[in-house]
Amino acid sequence: MFKPTNLLRKNALFTGNFEGGQAWGILWSIIETCKLNGVNPEPYLKWVLNQIMNKLPRSEYEKLLPWNAPAEFLVGRWTGRKTGP
Repeated sequence: MFKPTNLLRKNALFTGNFEGGQAWGILWSIIETCKLNGVNPEPYLKWVLNQIMNKLPRSEYEKLLPWNAPAEFLVGRWTGRKTGP
């Protein structure tokens, strides 16, 4: 199994140019933030893009952050507590 950071580094080599690398980095950061917050990234990203497409005011973009995602996108939250032995 690959570590996510190694996979990112290798995939980022093929982004084509500097702007492509920046876009890939932003997308990867959002996906990893979703994972840390127990949010399913694919439906969450579809929802965010639909909200932006439907002209959500920029003053309300904070509502689109992964830790503010609606409950329907949650797949389990990390509590920070160790479970097991």
